[in-house]
Amino acid sequence: MTSYVQPLRSAGWGNQVGARLRARLDAARTAARARAEAQHSLPLVGGEHALVVVCADGGRWMAGTDRALYHSRRELSRAPTTAEWVRLGWEEVAGLAWDADSGVVTVTGLLPTVPPRTVVPLSVKPALGETLAGLARERISSTEVVCTRLDLGQHGAVRVIGRRAPGTDELVWLAVVPPSARDDAGAAAALRDALRRLRADLGV
Repeated sequence: MTSYVQPLRSAGWGNQVGARLRARLDAARTAARARAEAQHSLPLVGGEHALVVVCADGGRWMAGTDRALYHSRRELSRAPTTAEWVRLGWEEVAGLAWDADSGVVTVTGLLPTVPPRTVVPLSVKPALGETLAGLARERISSTEVVCTRLDLGQHGAVRVIGRRAPGTDELVWLAVVPPSARDDAGAAAALRDALRRLRADLGV
């Protein structure tokens, strides 16, 4: 009895697989070179280190360092130049959320000197989005010195947040004052006294 085994792979099929693998390798090498160029273009301050550099399919870039979050100002067909990065110190950021379904990163600003909300399209693999979000949580938490409420007596209470800029001894303070007390000179004086006592208690 003669048996017959049909070949599962033909030369043409093997060539197609090889071509696809080579294309993937070429794409990976190109992406790695672009990330290296982007990292080199980051306007890092002395001693700052890049930890994550991400590029979305749409050409938007984001990077996280030990001291700050960076994003490109717009979509780019290449790695950003130094002037095309926007820098937010971790002490300036309230939070970062990455939505895998929409492929969007939302950065919430903490201080009045930064945008309250920045939306960056970043359609990337889930692992990359989660890595960036995890880094943001860790770095933001590392800046926190105090978050408390201070009683200003007849002027009510204010929420006070103290953050330390990474890599420095600089402290930044944010006081969330009730609308009724914002133009009250007495409340401002009470807040200054309360902050002085708080800093003395913390030794900062």
